[in-house]
Amino acid sequence: MEFTLINALGDSLHATPVFRELHRRLPDENLRVFEPQKPEIFKYNPNLNRGNHENGVRMYLNPPSTYTRVVDSYAAQITAKLQLDPPLVVADATPELFLTEAERAEFAAFGDPKTLAINAHAHSSVRRWPYFAELSKLAMRAGRRVYHVGSGDHDDVPCTRSFQGQLTIRQSAALLANVSRVACNDTGIMHLAAAVGTTHVVPFGYVLTARPYLTTRAVGFNLPHESPRCNQEHCAMSSRCAKLDKIHVRQVFSEVVR
Repeated sequence: MEFTLINALGDSLHATPVFRELHRRLPDENLRVFEPQKPEIFKYNPNLNRGNHENGVRMYLNPPSTYTRVVDSYAAQITAKLQLDPPLVVADATPELFLTEAERAEFAAFGDPKTLAINAHAHSSVRRWPYFAELSKLAMRAGRRVYHVGSGDHDDVPCTRSFQGQLTIRQSAALLANVSRVACNDTGIMHLAAAVGTTHVVPFGYVLTARPYLTTRAVGFNLPHESPRCNQEHCAMSSRCAKLDKIHVRQVFSEVVR
């Protein structure tokens, strides 16, 4: 069985728990991802490319456009396509990325209880909390080593060491696996931190409740909007998210150093 996925890092990662549950359900079926845009996400995944049976099914997994769990949408699409009874259910929606011991060891020197990885990037301005530079300064004054990770950041984030644009996805995952905390927006780094089991602190300003795909290792701050017309891509009142801007840096800092 072959799957095609959207290019987004988060949506691709959130297919991994679905593959895990589908492999448990159909252990003999050979599950694979067709020409993935980010093949390193699926490297060493024990639930892919293992079965001996081919049912010939090809399908595109379409991420949801509403505030539902990505895994539930994927599972429902697979259930409908294969006519599964009972339906495919994913109880644990935590994404998975499988690192080797050698990959983890490459960044072991950057890991201790006082390390923080920061990424201030977000594709949309309404997802971009504006105080990561201040957060980094506070963390370093408190004795934390701060690593600037990911790519695409235009903000000048003070840090102990910058890895901006220097690491592959798997190297970034290995670094995140070693640090104590990750602070970022609702973006790919958040999903990558979840996939390697690192606690991540994420400011949300535009949703009424915490994002349904957040794992138990996520700390999300959110404030309700004045207008129901606000969503993750559009603010009814301005080009920025006024509620996101009101989440104070000290509030986020308290979770970073916890």
